[in-house]
Amino acid sequence: MNTENDANQPPLWSLLRSQGLEVSRETDPVLDPPNNKPVGHATHNLLVKDKKSKQVYMLVNAQSNSCDLKAVAKTLGAKELRMADRKEVGVDAGCITALSLALAPTSGEGKITAVIDEALLDAKTPLVLCAGCADPLDHSQHNVCALSAEKLLQLLRDVNTPLLSLQSGNQLEVAADAAKGEGDAEADAAREAKEAMEEQSFLQKQLGEATAQIKRIEANDKSVTVYDFAHKVPYLKQHGAPMFTRLLAALPSNRFLTTVYLGCNDLGDTGAVQVAEALTGTQTLLHLYIQYNNIGDDGLGALCGLLGEGSVLKSLYVYGNSITCVGAKRLGEALGNNKALQKLHISQNYIGQDGGVALVEGLGENSTLEVLSLSMNPVGDATAASLATLLNGQSQLQFVTLSGCRVTDEGATALGDAIEGGCAIQTLDLSASQNVGPAVRERLAALAETKRIRIATN
Repeated sequence: MNTENDANQPPLWSLLRSQGLEVSRETDPVLDPPNNKPVGHATHNLLVKDKKSKQVYMLVNAQSNSCDLKAVAKTLGAKELRMADRKEVGVDAGCITALSLALAPTSGEGKITAVIDEALLDAKTPLVLCAGCADPLDHSQHNVCALSAEKLLQLLRDVNTPLLSLQSGNQLEVAADAAKGEGDAEADAAREAKEAMEEQSFLQKQLGEATAQIKRIEANDKSVTVYDFAHKVPYLKQHGAPMFTRLLAALPSNRFLTTVYLGCNDLGDTGAVQVAEALTGTQTLLHLYIQYNNIGDDGLGALCGLLGEGSVLKSLYVYGNSITCVGAKRLGEALGNNKALQKLHISQNYIGQDGGVALVEGLGENSTLEVLSLSMNPVGDATAASLATLLNGQSQLQFVTLSGCRVTDEGATALGDAIEGGCAIQTLDLSASQNVGPAVRERLAALAETKRIRIATN
């Protein structure tokens, strides 16, 4: 090591040497313009403090990466990050690097947390860090140490430095792995084995319950009127798709099932078509929940076949899918001749103004629908105006949600006029409508009180 005798060495150098690490003076380094950072150094570091909690963090970035303090603050759950005094780590002059934390600092408010760029952990070559200098801007006099990422993390863990990921804000598990002893590894292996057994036990329980229920459906057990198959395809893993197929095969001949939950199975259009084929002609199923399944326009088109002449379906839940204006228009056409559906929930899709208008216009001849949820679709004022026209007629709609649908004063006023005219509606949800002004909100609130109905605008 190109330093003076041990007695005159800084404590950090003595610590590094005791770990078998060398510190040497860097000479004639290659600098990277325009900031003239030493090309060979692995990190650039920022010492910051949370404005609210006063927690101090050292942000250890890969030299090639930039650091957005606002983004980092959000990741760490901090209010605002500001530059901290270098004395927090007991360094009066020179560079501050992660090695500065290897000696537990005696100054500052509380323990300093190292927030490390995960790119450094994947480095194939040793990390070169400054281990002390007089002037961080004088790149001719850095004293550097080369060490692996695992060794750096071990040094920090030895002084109980909290380690977080710069990308996620989560604790760095890799640091724990680097410092494990054989006993810890054995304990982890035992825990993983136990978790695997518990997961297998859960899978077998879920599979057993699903199999037993489907057998009862196949046997036309009249006590089974509701079946919840939501989440089952992913939960049952390799058994999920075959069990779904088995369920569909049992539906056409079943005479007692009235409600089926198929949500969150990632069925897509193909699965929706299969469901529609299995349920075509059934005279018992009244309520179908098929939300959050990545169903698009083709899948909805197949489901529309369940709403034709002779349909008995009373509730259809297709929210949280991938339906656009094309699918909404098909649905409007199907509902024009429907004489059974009472509840339609089609919120959280991708239906725009044209689709919203077509869907509502399709209800002009419908006399049964009581609940219509269009929330979180950008259907806008044109759809609100079409609804107002519909409500002024003989519509039986009593519950309408247009939350987050980009309705402004124009659409809200039209709906207010329909309510004032004495339509049948009992609940109107216009919440998350940021462009509805105070005057219109006040009018709707007054109408709600006068008509004794519920109107939400906040």
